[in-house]
Amino acid sequence: MSILEQTEQESLDVQLAEPSSTFSSMAQALRLSVAEIKRARRRLHAKTAFTWSLAAVSYVVLVVSSLGFVPKVVAAVLLTHALVAIATGIMHDANHGSFSAKRRVNAFVAYSADLLGASSLLWRQQHNVMHHRHTNIEGVDGDIDQMPFARLSASQPLHKIHRYQHVYMWFLYGFLTIRWFLVGDFLSAAQYKKNPLTSKAVTKAGVLKMFTGKAVHASWALVVPFFFSPWWSVLLTYMVISYSVGFVLAVTFQVAHCVAEADFIAADPGVLKGNALITHQLNTTVDVIPGNIFARAYIGYISGGLQFQVEHHIQPRTPHTAYPLLSAKVRALCEQRGITYRTHNGVWSAIRAHGRYLKLMGQPA
Repeated sequence: MSILEQTEQESLDVQLAEPSSTFSSMAQALRLSVAEIKRARRRLHAKTAFTWSLAAVSYVVLVVSSLGFVPKVVAAVLLTHALVAIATGIMHDANHGSFSAKRRVNAFVAYSADLLGASSLLWRQQHNVMHHRHTNIEGVDGDIDQMPFARLSASQPLHKIHRYQHVYMWFLYGFLTIRWFLVGDFLSAAQYKKNPLTSKAVTKAGVLKMFTGKAVHASWALVVPFFFSPWWSVLLTYMVISYSVGFVLAVTFQVAHCVAEADFIAADPGVLKGNALITHQLNTTVDVIPGNIFARAYIGYISGGLQFQVEHHIQPRTPHTAYPLLSAKVRALCEQRGITYRTHNGVWSAIRAHGRYLKLMGQPA
């Protein structure tokens, strides 16, 4: 194993590190059996096969076929759904080491992030290291640092433009993936090289892989379509699909943490382990519980199970197809210990909660 792979694996292993060789009492109560994990992985792999098949078929119909306007619009919608599901339910699991029990398989599938235009290496530093290990900790968690565009915590400076952030941020969220592809990863590479938490992982080999991934993304998303359609049609389609994917991804993560129902931590408590880590995640993360069985099935597919953000943050190396089972254990644990299990009652409730929080943070204290 290379030094880079060792560093990346260490960033995964530390997420659920325990103070001793035994689990803490809370972690033990939430532990799933080996059989449950295996069944969840089989469901995840079946979902992966379906999603990649959906992406391939819709891509061929949209790009290569000579079908009419309506079939191509349908194909674009289905391709958008497939790309979101790849990001949330395949790439995300693999980069957390939960897609497979084998490290090499996780490493291979993790590169699906690069196919989508984002560096898997830099994504792991941002998400696994800075966000998961320091959730909602001001000054450390990069996900709550969207300055100067948005003020997401009370410690951040308030500017006049922030009074309207509850209006314009919904528009800006759609540029997430486009920003990753064009400028975000390059800025992050320079920033993470100077950050003690991430500096060892940002190597020349990693940066080379980032450029390679972006070239591959540009090839299938832009270059190949140019051979079959006018340039303006290709660019317009790319922008619409990328914007839609970015919007869904951004909102999925924002409603789980950037809401009044979640706690924000002003001072970094250091490395959290055992019960302290689980309690921290319970206090800073909010689930989304859709109202009916059809909404639950759709949201579960499109979000990669991330409506169960609490469960994901407690056990990020568990496949997301096991989160419904884990949720019952989390609820029971919270009831037993008198801990608030934080949830939004439906998708629209979650979206409204984030909108209220944006408006609140845009006002003077």
